[in-house]
Amino acid sequence: MKSKLTLFLSLLTLFFGVVSLEARLGESRSAIEGRLLKSGVGIAYEGERYLAKVTDNRVPYRYYVDMFPKGIEHAVYFKKGFGDEPPTTLDIELSERLKGRGLEVFPEGWDIHVVYLKGTSIFESYRLNGDSINHFVKNAILDLNKGTSSWKMVGKDEKKVDSAFGYTHVLANGKFRALVINNTVIVYNPKLDETVFKRLDIKVPADIKGF
Repeated sequence: MKSKLTLFLSLLTLFFGVVSLEARLGESRSAIEGRLLKSGVGIAYEGERYLAKVTDNRVPYRYYVDMFPKGIEHAVYFKKGFGDEPPTTLDIELSERLKGRGLEVFPEGWDIHVVYLKGTSIFESYRLNGDSINHFVKNAILDLNKGTSSWKMVGKDEKKVDSAFGYTHVLANGKFRALVINNTVIVYNPKLDETVFKRLDIKVPADIKGF
């Protein structure tokens, strides 16, 4: 069992890892990548690794990627935990053994998925690899994206609007929604959710609706 000091240091490390995440909903791609990539804090997944990151069965929104509107740009970044050296391609590359088996890995640290529309972030997914997201870390991530408003947790019995992604939290001003699930926190613009939901509804055959 971890000592209180070890537990405190672990939480402190996670906290600073969160506050140094270089992505905010509503920011421009140039601003996000200027801090994340040009500073060396993070690195982008590219090619087959990028595709694996958005289609892996551990990615909560994988079924909806093909339903995102035209004109979006989708990027996935990796960032090590607080206090680590800047990541390199060696940190995220697959071994030959894993390549041959078609398996994807999640290096210890953060996978940050960002969807841009007209150069502005409208969807972000923060996945903590190798650890679970506790209440402390979840709140830190949500606070990064609340602006001058505040988050409200949506109870299981509360009525919700139609949603493709689903949500557990909403901003009081209605600007963003958030889904906290396992080791992932997703924050997004409701307009994107509505667009994807409509496309999802169209794809359901009329003769099985209502089952």
